[in-house]
Amino acid sequence: MYTFHDRVKMSQTDKRRNLTIPAIIDAMQNCVMFQLEDLGVGLDYMEKENKILVVTCWQVQIFSLPRLFDSVSLATQAYSYKAATGFRHCMIYDREGKLCIASNSIGVFVNPDTGRPIKTTAEEWAKYDLNKGLDIEFKDRHIPIPTDYEVVEQFQVNIHHLDANNHMNNGQYVRIAYNYLPEDFDVSDFRVEYKKPAKLDDTVLVRLSAFSAPAQENSPLSQRILCVDLCDLAGNSFAVVEFTSKDFS
Repeated sequence: MYTFHDRVKMSQTDKRRNLTIPAIIDAMQNCVMFQLEDLGVGLDYMEKENKILVVTCWQVQIFSLPRLFDSVSLATQAYSYKAATGFRHCMIYDREGKLCIASNSIGVFVNPDTGRPIKTTAEEWAKYDLNKGLDIEFKDRHIPIPTDYEVVEQFQVNIHHLDANNHMNNGQYVRIAYNYLPEDFDVSDFRVEYKKPAKLDDTVLVRLSAFSAPAQENSPLSQRILCVDLCDLAGNSFAVVEFTSKDFS
């Protein structure tokens, strides 16, 4: 497992001094890229091999939110693979080693010229320090898109949205969706499903759906769900972000 130590910064927190949802994704993405660089299979290596790593989804569970100036440890572990697809957990621990946030994600190695997956050998995967992952059950990676929604925003992808792959960065979709969380929405978990990359000058519609999930057999309480679909003008999704609240009566 790859680990590095950090502190929660002003730029990562909200007005309540809690780590924000977008900062969680940014921190976990950074942790993965730090590991790849340190293993010698980072951006320069991928450029030489003519491939990029495309994340298709995140499922994130929040047990407690680190606060401003807290000392934290970030960790990541690739735990399985299949052909071009890798499976990975990321974690954020507090100073005492208690797990605060955990995620599951799937990444695919893609040829940037063709957009097609690159089958990856066992020898290649051995470079990524594969090992046992977390014993945590995460939600399904596929997010159902509600048919009842409100279009709340339209914007054009600008240069500040892009990353080294010349696509809109994964964290940017979460950052935009996060803007529509009600102030009293206490997030217990969230997930992101990436459908296709948004590029410079693409027009993005933001479609919002808010509803309550019915109480389950093992829990008499309901949960609020906010689903944000970021799509093109034809309604084809770039990414879907779903936030689930903690239980309420």
